Amino acid sequence: MSDRSLTIGVILLVVVSLCDALYPPLFGVGEGVTADVIVIGLALGVLTLIPLGLWAAWTRRQTGRPRAAMWVAVAVRVLSALSAIPAFFLSEVPTGAKIAAGFVIVLTIAGVLMVRGELVRATTRTEPRARQR
Repeated sequence: MSDRSLTIGVILLVVVSLCDALYPPLFGVGEGVTADVIVIGLALGVLTLIPLGLWAAWTRRQTGRPRAAMWVAVAVRVLSALSAIPAFFLSEVPTGAKIAAGFVIVLTIAGVLMVRGELVRATTRTEPRARQR
């Protein structure tokens, strides 16, 4: 995996997270959007942005656990995409919301596939110093 695809994958995950968090305030609450949907979207969006921010900071400083932060971000994004699936089966969900749910799912899959190299990369460990005799 190249650094470019990792960067694009992270950007996709950030964009989808921002859409989750900001969709109702920016585009208004339409039919079928209840308070619990707004709160869950906001929570999942923010709970993805926090570990992505930690990942970026830890990667830049080469400290912390960037791989663990990426795993958390991906897990929350997958939960968000899974929570969008029922929209396709409920008749009261407007067509626009179904299209938005489809974009969330597709962009999440693309983002996760692009950051998968970061999820499985080997962590570098320092070799223990040889015992002095």
